[in-house]
Amino acid sequence: MSLEDPYYNDYYEDDYEDESDDPCDNCGPSCRYWMGDGLCELVIEEQARQREEYEKHIRMSKCPVCGKELQEFDIPNSDQLWIWSAKYDPTIALEVYGPIWLKKGEIHAQGQVHHVWIEWGTGVEERLIRLLGKEAE
Repeated sequence: MSLEDPYYNDYYEDDYEDESDDPCDNCGPSCRYWMGDGLCELVIEEQARQREEYEKHIRMSKCPVCGKELQEFDIPNSDQLWIWSAKYDPTIALEVYGPIWLKKGEIHAQGQVHHVWIEWGTGVEERLIRLLGKEAE
C-alpha cells in the first residue's frame, strides 16, 4: 500500500498532454490557465479586454429632457431598459445598473435616452442610459 499526496496526482500531468485546443474544456488543476478557486486566467483577461473596450460607451452628457449633466452609458444590443447586453461580460453591468437587488427607476426618457436613478448605499445616483438597439455595436 502506497501513500499518495491527496492534493496532487501524476494523473494531472498526463492529462495535461491530452488537452484539447480549447483550454476551457480542461479547466481545473491540470490547466495551465487555472488560478485556483474557480479562477481562470483567460476569463480574467477577456473581462479586462471587454472592460477596456466598453470605455468608449461611457461619457458625460446632458439629459435631453431636463438638461442635467450626468454620466451616460450606452447599452449595445438592447432596446429595453434594465436588460444587459450579451455582447459584454455581466460584471460590466454591475457598474452600469448595480446589483439586481438595488432599488432603481426611470425619471423620464426621450427617444432612446433614459434618465434613471439607482439607490447606492444611503444615497441615490442619477445617470443616463442610451439604448442602442438590437443591431448596434
